[in-house]
Amino acid sequence: MKNKFIFPKTILISLLFFLSFSVHADTQNKIIQYVRQWQYQNNIPALSLYIVSPKNHIQILSGNNKIKDGVPITSNMLFGVGSITKTFVSVTILKLEEERKLKLSDKLEKYFPQYKKWGNVTIKEMLNMTSGIPNAEQNKIVQKNYETKVQPGFTTEELVRIAYQLPIQFKPGQGWSYSNTNYLLLGKIIEKITGKPLLTVFENKIFNPNNLSHTIFSNDDYSSAQIKKMVHGYRGNVDITDMKPSNFGAAGSAFMNAADLVKWINALLIQKKVLAPKELKQFLTFVPVPVGINQPAHQYYGSAIFMLQTKQYGDIYSYAGVTFGYSSTFVWVPKKHILLVVQINRLTQNHYNYLFSKSPLVQHILKILCEKM
Repeated sequence: MKNKFIFPKTILISLLFFLSFSVHADTQNKIIQYVRQWQYQNNIPALSLYIVSPKNHIQILSGNNKIKDGVPITSNMLFGVGSITKTFVSVTILKLEEERKLKLSDKLEKYFPQYKKWGNVTIKEMLNMTSGIPNAEQNKIVQKNYETKVQPGFTTEELVRIAYQLPIQFKPGQGWSYSNTNYLLLGKIIEKITGKPLLTVFENKIFNPNNLSHTIFSNDDYSSAQIKKMVHGYRGNVDITDMKPSNFGAAGSAFMNAADLVKWINALLIQKKVLAPKELKQFLTFVPVPVGINQPAHQYYGSAIFMLQTKQYGDIYSYAGVTFGYSSTFVWVPKKHILLVVQINRLTQNHYNYLFSKSPLVQHILKILCEKM
């Protein structure tokens, strides 16, 4: 079954709706109606949404790959997944632990003695963001560059050096703070241990074994051929597709389509075939996240995954990745057997939390899906 809908001309969009087996017509109509309304109200040029649940298997593709002179997006087009890239890093680290090539208790000084004041930080503390290592984005020059320029021009090494000039946030293991620097360093540790570029390691350990054929990663510039596969990303109305998302490296430079993201989370969390039981347990070992802006109560962080405890849905496992012009999220609700993936291609400085687990879009879709359960 395949239906097409046309949005108002202000966001000239086609909506494709696919069903793989029987669904409640009322459920599908409510989801379509709400997604149309949400996308229109938030002026999102393109959106890809994928739902897998016991009674629903739905994909919605909405919008064009460009605001002007674009063509309708297809299921093969890629969106930036931002910090979801960190799941590749954490899984690779845990696989290397399984292979006895590292220990989670290893200290950073073992691999990078030049960062003396971070020397006692362990791999485990970097994985779960309890290291106290600051985020380079706290630097005002980095902030201004990201907010105003189309070519930020920071390499992984430069971002780590900038972060090293900032004060330590707290003693290792005595707090929690989200810092991309942790995963930039973990990516460098992977390369040091394996003697291979991070992309090659990801291909060998993650992309190829899990058939992620519409997933790309780079620590350098993406090629023109790769950029052609991307839905264009926007900051406001400015096309920033060429804004070197690879600068985020191991912390957030991957691109995927929705089907690959579903495939990855299904293999990792639902089928549980990516990690051995011991390593999966470590991946899902959580520390509390302090309540704050975009950090609700009863939220916890594992090794590149958030867990939110709720009365209505039970535990919700998720990650919302944000990068230049894009946001992607996965939401896994084991109690309801629901996996939701959403990707969009426009962000503004004040609305980078569109797809967080407590966002209106995610919560409303979960509510609709659970009405018939």
